[in-house]
Amino acid sequence: MASMKTVDIFGCPLTYFDINPSAPGPAVVYIHGNSMSAEAFRGVWSAPGLTNVRQIALNLPGHGGSGWLPKYSLEIFADIVHVFAKALGLRAPHLVGNSLGGHICVQVMERLRPSSVFLFGNPPAGKPLSAAAFLPCQATPLLFSSGPDSDAELAPLWEALGYTAPQAQEACGWYRETDPAFRQMMLESVGRGEYTDELAILSQPAAPTTFLICERDPIVSNAYIWRTLAELHPSIATVSLDVGHVPQVEEPAHFSQVLTNHLHRHGTIATTEATNHAP
Repeated sequence: MASMKTVDIFGCPLTYFDINPSAPGPAVVYIHGNSMSAEAFRGVWSAPGLTNVRQIALNLPGHGGSGWLPKYSLEIFADIVHVFAKALGLRAPHLVGNSLGGHICVQVMERLRPSSVFLFGNPPAGKPLSAAAFLPCQATPLLFSSGPDSDAELAPLWEALGYTAPQAQEACGWYRETDPAFRQMMLESVGRGEYTDELAILSQPAAPTTFLICERDPIVSNAYIWRTLAELHPSIATVSLDVGHVPQVEEPAHFSQVLTNHLHRHGTIATTEATNHAP
């Protein structure tokens, strides 16, 4: 297993995993979702086709072993990811973002100019944020609450996400490691509009962009994503997969296959290593 490393960004210690650090070419940077962990991508790191690719999985501030902040917002996270990439000397990395992490990828892409962006579980956020972007999932409030953290209280969230018992147990640990103030602060920050309009960003994307449509996502409205993407730049690619909101945890083999094909299309993986049937 890759060892955890630490770098100081704006006085906040950020922990991350650096897999295959000597591999040539642009690195792949994984950015996890709300109350999750860099280790949510662990099932992807050794996937066929990625064994010779540098992969970096970051614990966002307030998550995993990273330091906590007095304030959280998409703007702050984007600033931190930008400086993190520069601190590690990453040139035009590929960005892979799930849910909150996907929004951060969009927020930072114009500054970071990545080689490509791979997004899933994040409906493009206009201003104001449309309620139509999300489904009425009863477990969603747990992602924006500082209170509950017992196994029983968190069980509805993992049930909604379709986790197995071992996956739910690990996710409980990630949730409890998260700064309890983060969830409420993020909700309030988005409500105040403290982010750049993602519809504007994606109308002229600064990098080749793919949206993975998670067909069994219980949180995000795929109808909203399809409708929104149809009105954005025609270069944005889409691929659908019969998975839920966190496919790198739920179905790492299927997720890795689609991600590997995306990276192949954008120059990181040799043709002989890539799968040949995903879009």
